[in-house]
Amino acid sequence: GACVVHRRFGYRAVVLGCEPWVRAPRAHALSAQEREASGTRMYRLQPLYCVLVDDRDMAGGGALFVPEADLEPSQDIFPIHSCHKDRFLEESEAIRAYLPGRVLKQAARRQHLGMPFTLQEA
Repeated sequence: GACVVHRRFGYRAVVLGCEPWVRAPRAHALSAQEREASGTRMYRLQPLYCVLVDDRDMAGGGALFVPEADLEPSQDIFPIHSCHKDRFLEESEAIRAYLPGRVLKQAARRQHLGMPFTLQEA
C-alpha cells in the first residue's frame, strides 16, 4: 500500500504486491518501454511490483507490473485517484498509505502458498 512515483514516466501509483523476480509470464506483462527503461536484461533480476496507477495519469487507471528500480516512494501523492482502489485497498490517513483489502489479502495468501501474485477474486 505504499505510494510511489515512476522514476522515468512520472505516473503516480500505489503498490499492490510484489514478485521477488520476473517470472516468464510476467516478463510479457512489461511493455517494451518498461524493459528499456529498466536497462537491458537486468530487469529480470530485480523484484517486480504490481502497482495501481492513478486515473489522472492513465485513462481508466489499472494495474501494471513495474521493476523495483523504476519506482520511488512518495507520501506526497497520497491519496491516489483510482476507480479501482476500493476493490483492493483500505485508505489509512495515519500512515499516508493503504492497507490491504479483502481481494489483496486473498492474493497474498495464494502467493504465500507458492502461486504467482494475481488479483483474481475467489
